[in-house]
Amino acid sequence: MAGISYPLWYTLKNNVKTILTEIAASENAISTARNFEVAKDRWRPYIESQHNKALANILVQNVNVDTERSGNRVNSIDDISVIVDMYAIGKAGETLPTDEVAADRLDLLIAQVREGLTRLDKIDFLFTRDPDYGFPIERKSDFTLTYYDQEATNATGQYAPARWSFTVAMPFIPNDERTYYDLDELNLTVKDDTLNLYSLKFDYTS
Repeated sequence: MAGISYPLWYTLKNNVKTILTEIAASENAISTARNFEVAKDRWRPYIESQHNKALANILVQNVNVDTERSGNRVNSIDDISVIVDMYAIGKAGETLPTDEVAADRLDLLIAQVREGLTRLDKIDFLFTRDPDYGFPIERKSDFTLTYYDQEATNATGQYAPARWSFTVAMPFIPNDERTYYDLDELNLTVKDDTLNLYSLKFDYTS
């Protein structure tokens, strides 16, 4: 029996990271000042003394079972809340005030991340279509932006945080632990309206 699979939101986070990494590379080709780092599942991702460029960090915040849409006690539909935290720094000694520099770079980072999320939404977040069940993902909420108060560090300057958040619906299907047997032969006896008997035999071994 195969081992338990990673949840679908594990792949979702990786897909978001993939598209944002591609955007960062294309922006860096225009100007290194437009580049940004992409991280995933970092608890304390931004360390001001170590990061000299903007950063986006991808996390799953909540997973809730949608009981109304779940078909039975085994298979279910999960509502998955995804967040992308963003950080930009304004370093001490720049021409403009550090908080203004941080806010300006953060606004660009917000637009860059939004571009990636919009692209993903148009292509079903890089998931492939199942021939029987369609795509395994459905966005349930709009992309929501939240700004947070800036924070200062005496050694480096000022950094500005913000967050994109959205919710998607994805199925949870546990491992099938039932035992299946191969069918080798099938024998049928059929009686029609005139009471005639017909015998049928199907051989599946050849």
